[in-house]
Amino acid sequence: MIDDTRYITDYRTTPVSQLKPATTLNDDSPSWFTMLLANECEPDERLDDITRDASLLFKVPMAMINLVTDDKIIFKACVGETQGKTIDRNGAFCSLATTSEAPLMIPDATLDPRFKNYSLVTGPLAVRAYLGTALHAPDGSTIGTLCIFDTKPRTFDAEEIELLTSMAEMADEQLGFIFAAPNTP
Repeated sequence: MIDDTRYITDYRTTPVSQLKPATTLNDDSPSWFTMLLANECEPDERLDDITRDASLLFKVPMAMINLVTDDKIIFKACVGETQGKTIDRNGAFCSLATTSEAPLMIPDATLDPRFKNYSLVTGPLAVRAYLGTALHAPDGSTIGTLCIFDTKPRTFDAEEIELLTSMAEMADEQLGFIFAAPNTP
């Protein structure tokens, strides 16, 4: 049996606006950071496969690999949304997920005061449940998230959280290949 207490992070006491990712992307970032941002909208089949598999395995309508910068979130690979789309980072689920190595689970965003008025919750996507975990660059810097969204309230069990964590490790590995060979398809 998996100990689910090591996976779920409770951020209820900290407002989203006060949280910062462990690492932020800026002009002083290593060259691979700059390369990834320059190619932020370029599709990558390996990352697309991970988001497709996550959507199928978790039976959710949306799965994404996002890059998180100081002020925006970029949909690098996704199912259920437009790849390359950029949203404001302020108040976003993924912004919060980058602040910890523990996965973030929001069972019902409409009941969470930090997210109940967030556009992904109140708008046409009608996000209710979220599970996301941080992604890393080759040097260990936090650069984004692998996350899944459901349109109905949902609690993810320990095995599902472990599975998403394993998929994030695969995404980290694929990001390492992208950084090592940016011109390789």
